[in-house]
Amino acid sequence: MKYALSATPNSEPQSDARNASDEMAALREISRIGISGLDAEELGLRFLELVRDLIPFDRGAVRPVDGTTGDLVGGVAIGVGSEIPLPSGRSTTMAQAIALGRSVINPETDPEDPDPDGPLSRLSKLELDASVTFPLLTDEAVVGIVTLRRKSSAGFSATELDFLSAAAEQIGPSIDNARLLDTVSNLAAIVETSPDLICRVNIEGVVQYINPAGREMLAIQSDSDLAGMALRDIIDEPSSDILLERGIPAALHGGAWSEELVAVSLEGRHIPVEVVLAANYHRNGSLLGISVTMRDIELRKRAELELQRLATTDTLTGLPNRRQLGILLDQANRSAARLDTHHALVYVDLDGVKLVNDTHGHTVGDELIAAVGQKLRESVRLSDVVARVGGDEFNVILYDASPQDAMAKTETLLAQVADVSITIGDDRIQVTASAGVAPFPMEGATVEDITAFADVALYQAKDGGRNQARLYDPEQGGRELVTALQRTRTVIVDALENQRIVLYRQPIFDLASRTIAMYEVLVRLEDANGQIMAPADFIPEAESLDLIRQIDERVMELAFDRWKLFDAAGSTLQLTVNVSARSVGTEFADMIVQSAEKKGIDPGAFMFEITETATLRSGGHAAAFVQRLAAAGFRLAIDDFGSGTTSIGQIRSLDFHFLKLDGSLVKNLKTDETDRAFVSALTALARALGVEIIAEFVQDEESIAFLAEIGVGYGQGYYLGMPERFPAEP
Repeated sequence: MKYALSATPNSEPQSDARNASDEMAALREISRIGISGLDAEELGLRFLELVRDLIPFDRGAVRPVDGTTGDLVGGVAIGVGSEIPLPSGRSTTMAQAIALGRSVINPETDPEDPDPDGPLSRLSKLELDASVTFPLLTDEAVVGIVTLRRKSSAGFSATELDFLSAAAEQIGPSIDNARLLDTVSNLAAIVETSPDLICRVNIEGVVQYINPAGREMLAIQSDSDLAGMALRDIIDEPSSDILLERGIPAALHGGAWSEELVAVSLEGRHIPVEVVLAANYHRNGSLLGISVTMRDIELRKRAELELQRLATTDTLTGLPNRRQLGILLDQANRSAARLDTHHALVYVDLDGVKLVNDTHGHTVGDELIAAVGQKLRESVRLSDVVARVGGDEFNVILYDASPQDAMAKTETLLAQVADVSITIGDDRIQVTASAGVAPFPMEGATVEDITAFADVALYQAKDGGRNQARLYDPEQGGRELVTALQRTRTVIVDALENQRIVLYRQPIFDLASRTIAMYEVLVRLEDANGQIMAPADFIPEAESLDLIRQIDERVMELAFDRWKLFDAAGSTLQLTVNVSARSVGTEFADMIVQSAEKKGIDPGAFMFEITETATLRSGGHAAAFVQRLAAAGFRLAIDDFGSGTTSIGQIRSLDFHFLKLDGSLVKNLKTDETDRAFVSALTALARALGVEIIAEFVQDEESIAFLAEIGVGYGQGYYLGMPERFPAEP
């Protein structure tokens, strides 16, 4: 609603004219209620009621002003539309009254309300044509406004305006004091019930007040006198120096200061606290005192220490973890170079833990790993470091040790590991270990280099038969091997993370019908430049870098997905997939079964191949792997059969469905009588056991004819069909 601007108030007296004695009585009553202890809202309501007794109005409101923002906040109203919420914010009327410091009669405009159902829109519909707004003032600021409205267009008389101005002068300071008392009361309640220590001190640090929580923290009785107590009495000496010499001056200069210090109770308990100092000033600028808040952070500090421990300690063994080992190794490398001393890093890898996990469960495996960790710790000097850096891997830093001393000590450690055993029922469980030793410092070698050198030596120890130690020798091309391994690791990890594991396939033929019976799934790796890497260029490195399991998992998933696509298109495939020796075991077998069930794969359409060497080395792992997959309906094959020493009896006990003859026995069948006799004997024995034969490296028609004649059912080789990229679609 818009109101016509009235340049001057109506000079005509209203029908309910008052005499001077009534006005004086009303002003005295307004003054009296100002000291009656009423809160700000109660004061506003009582004030409006007293004013209405002398000056009739249809609606009146008292609105406080926020001292920080200058906005109207809350308030009270009586009369017509008193149920309408009072909007917060600023208004033209308020701005004019505050700017002029006196009453504003019938302001030219009131703020528009974009909401037709908003409070200002609802007020405009009341048709209150005459209004007056005047500020509530103290000596220092505007603390609120009062607005009166009438339906009469006659406006307010000069006499009424004089009375209203006098009344405003009386009630303004009273409402301000009431709000201040409300604030103080609320703050006092907050202080009294706060769980933090809150106290007030003077500029010399003398304590004037401590809240109940603070007394409890400091073991001060609730009725104890604080006379003579100073900040120095409730914080330790280093903290008091910091607080008095830095904290109080900073608070006085900047208004606030915070720091983590240590409080001391009267019982002598040291309590880590977060301290906040704040200088308190009067409106006139004089210092009232300094408030001190102390929050007990003992639990937080304990949690931080525990997090730090967890971040640097292996939870199973209590030894330093890989992260902490890196820090200690960096320190050792720097100090060795500076002090011209020699240290050594020993990379220990336990042999056979996976078999323990598969046979007896991970709980037993963890118990064995913890026992080995304890034995390693007991077997070195207190100054040396033993860290667990992986599932069954430990690193040892041997300080002040020559390469020869380090090798001798490592041999002793391996013997100590071999002596560790735990008993489960009638079984005595033991493992051996392999180790790589890298002396340092070496010129230009970083922590990562030293770790890689030890890893290379470990790889050489494993390749040499395990249960032994090897010393890294940079003169034997080890550094080049490390560089190559690191480069290959980067390529493999990049391919795994960026979906660049690529499937190829090679047909396996039914030799009798010369039709494709199945495809062997082959893996390739595509580098960042789009170049395809053959298995020989990354599989050995993936095995030594413990990345082969991830590759096996990705190939299995991709093969399942590809089979699903072809099956949905009505194209039935029989696929055979290779599994590396490192993946053979119940854990990977369970993953295969679960993935197949989830994707709706027909197990009869898949065969998994493990090499003869893997069958020999994996022992119980291979048996568990074969049994789990066979029970789920998958077929199993021994790959490269004839390259090792597996007996037909072992094949029989492991329930294999196929033997894949190693190519070295097949490629010369056309000319080598010994190979022909050996293949004939193997085929006869296998067929007697109900096991089918697949011949690899078939290279000519004569070999095909011979194989078919002796009963070999299937053949594979470049002569029959070259590997090709596995089509993404049928």
